[in-house]
Amino acid sequence: MNNFSVTVLKKALQSLSHEELLELVVRLIEGDEGVKQAVIKNLQIPLQFIAAQPNNPQQIKNLKQEIAVFIKELQYEDYEYGDREFSESDDYPQLDAIIQKAKLLHPQDQIDVYYYMLTKVNKIYDDFPIGTINLEDAFRHYGQAVKQLALEHRRNRTYFDLLVKAFAWGMSNYGEVTEAIKQAIDRIADSPEDYHYVIDQLKTVKNDRSDDLIAEYYLKLHEDENYLKIRMHRLIAEKHYLELAHYWKEKDDDKQHKETLEKWVTKLSQERKDDYYFSSNTENGVLQKLLELYIQQKDDINAHRILMTIAKYNKKNLDLYKQLQSVSGRLGNWEETKHSFISLSKQNTDTLAEVYIYEKDYQAAIKLAKENVTYHSVVTLVAESVKHEYPKQAIFLYEQLVREYIEYKKRESYQQAASYAKKMKPIYESILKDPISWQKYLSDIRMRYKQFRALQDEFKEL
Repeated sequence: MNNFSVTVLKKALQSLSHEELLELVVRLIEGDEGVKQAVIKNLQIPLQFIAAQPNNPQQIKNLKQEIAVFIKELQYEDYEYGDREFSESDDYPQLDAIIQKAKLLHPQDQIDVYYYMLTKVNKIYDDFPIGTINLEDAFRHYGQAVKQLALEHRRNRTYFDLLVKAFAWGMSNYGEVTEAIKQAIDRIADSPEDYHYVIDQLKTVKNDRSDDLIAEYYLKLHEDENYLKIRMHRLIAEKHYLELAHYWKEKDDDKQHKETLEKWVTKLSQERKDDYYFSSNTENGVLQKLLELYIQQKDDINAHRILMTIAKYNKKNLDLYKQLQSVSGRLGNWEETKHSFISLSKQNTDTLAEVYIYEKDYQAAIKLAKENVTYHSVVTLVAESVKHEYPKQAIFLYEQLVREYIEYKKRESYQQAASYAKKMKPIYESILKDPISWQKYLSDIRMRYKQFRALQDEFKEL
């Protein structure tokens, strides 16, 4: 539907009275199941309406049958076709429809349906994994339905037990299922007694996430001693150090805040000796926070150390190079720092090319491009950057790209080859003042590939 149609439709709907609009929506819902599901999904139904619904055992039975059919079809598809591919972000209209229907039931009936869906899918999940979007929704709705029952603590325990056990389910390793389980717990829990019960249950679960949740709940309960005990015992990932550092910052303990961040830097250097892929977050990570701290304190020595640590363990770029240049200039060790950065960037061809061009070391940039002709972004960057000082070298680099794309022998490749050839034209004509050589180059291409009609078409406008 175009914008004009939407505008006309909007004005027509605005002209309807409340009763007419309501009648229209009801007719659409009654006449089309898809419209009905879309309305339910996007409509915030008042909780008191849901709570007033009578129990509906027949609808529960129907929805459970639909879940069973979904699972059966899933298994059949896998057996029939084998090697069924799935993505964690996949969602399934069948499961979504069940969830939307369940939302209209009494909270106790909702719990029954969501529990059935989650436990049945979990039972077959290791053999028949699926996307987790609908499962995450089911967990969240499960928690909301339990909350609507407004039960006292002891009656909530049964529901907490299921959610805590779910942390050990196979599906919890996929998508955002673990976060959805936590959200369900947080919707139900509304007292220290609830959280202490959840903590006790989490201690029985062998799951990497359980200790983190326990620490989080102790913080929520303002039980600092218990929080520090478990967090200090489990400082593994960067997020743990960030969390603890934030805790100290909230307590205005600058010394502990900085020491916690620095401990991660020490761990980073130790871990990378054994694990090449062990790295640190660049944006808003520990190293970035330390860098900001030392810059604020005008501590160039430590700022330089952190910048070099970023260069060693994170992605290098020209901005980082410039930051190092600024700090090293004040420290008087720029030449040494420059050589160290370039050495660390040997595997980062794009960054190295940018550095050479920034430093106007065009000979080094050209050499790098020739050694990495398959890195088209590097070759193009260097050719464009050196064309005034070294026009013939720039032409040579573009020729390599033109030749490569022609060899693919496809029209789209000929188009790309022509676009690179086009970049050579102003170099011949405006910089070298040699239009004759440009025409000779084109003639040679056309003669060499005179049987390639598609190539001739793409090059005829040059």
